[in-house]
Amino acid sequence: MRQPTPLDRALREPLELELSPAFPQFREGPSCSLKRALFAIYVEPPAALGLNEILPVLRKKVRADVKPSRASLRYSGLAGHGLARRGGTAAWVDAESIDESGAQNVTPYLRYRLIVTDRLEPIGYCTFSLCVRCDASVEIEVFEIWLEARYRGISLGRDLASKIASMVMSTLERLDGRISEAGLKSLSLKLVVCGDIYSESGARFVKNVASSLTFETCYAVWFRLEIEDIACELRW
Repeated sequence: MRQPTPLDRALREPLELELSPAFPQFREGPSCSLKRALFAIYVEPPAALGLNEILPVLRKKVRADVKPSRASLRYSGLAGHGLARRGGTAAWVDAESIDESGAQNVTPYLRYRLIVTDRLEPIGYCTFSLCVRCDASVEIEVFEIWLEARYRGISLGRDLASKIASMVMSTLERLDGRISEAGLKSLSLKLVVCGDIYSESGARFVKNVASSLTFETCYAVWFRLEIEDIACELRW
């Protein structure tokens, strides 16, 4: 019978959610109407109030953006699956039996929905997940990223990528505390940033998340963790 490892014990409870917002600075863009923009990136909490108002607004905007005249290789249209009411932020643990003795691999998951606003008007969103596996691999998967057309080209996508990277770093910091308490002296992690890609902008976004993570890990100070590798997998 396989005995639980210290890492198994560290992963048995759901990981803590990171819910703090970010406030990107405005940069000059082609649209003069954005000079008074006031941006925020909110992490939708579980069972968030106000979703009945926000999600329909975003779904309507996404549907309007799917028109053939808007679609291109650079920006693909989305069906807006990430805006389903049940597709919001959540934390859970999956357990998979690996032999007849009942031994299990446990995998904690975090799923996030980020809402981008301009003076509290929803103008975009991003959905992604993070999971930590018993083989010491961490997968960050981007599902959907969308911004209103007039807000593209002013680096808001890069701000979203940086926000995802900072949320991953917060999770790794908490994981560092868990494995220390579980008795592990060190743990080398392999990080993979991935996503199904349908456009050049989607590919660039996933790469930006990986680049932001690489930058963040250069300055991280942990007690037990170290990053062995950060890979980027684009699934066209």
